[in-house]
Amino acid sequence: MPEPVPSPAHLFKIILPSPQLLKSSPGTVFPPAPLDVASGYIHFSTAAQTPVTAERFFADSSEIWVLKVRYAGEVKDKTRWEGVVHKEDGNAGIEYFPHVYGDFRMKDVSDVAKLTKNAQNVWVFPDGWLE
Repeated sequence: MPEPVPSPAHLFKIILPSPQLLKSSPGTVFPPAPLDVASGYIHFSTAAQTPVTAERFFADSSEIWVLKVRYAGEVKDKTRWEGVVHKEDGNAGIEYFPHVYGDFRMKDVSDVAKLTKNAQNVWVFPDGWLE
């Protein structure tokens, strides 16, 4: 599938807390997660997909970090929008996710949100951050 129209300004990568990552130089290559290595690409989400991805894959975590990555330049060139079938609640549907084939550098990260859950066990994103 081609990228959505209009193109997103950012893609979002959810990771477990990594204090040493924030100390990295802009040229540092982002270290892919084991799932990314096994898949052969780096898993990203759009702004709309990120809360669901956080709940689906990080429900047992107490803290996550979400990297806001500029969808431009090399990141955009390395991105493929690929369909993923979800079978939840008896309904099957295809949703297109951005998968980055290759690496990206810390200079591509424009912001990091450190998230925890509220009393209802839901991830709390800063207001307006997922735009």
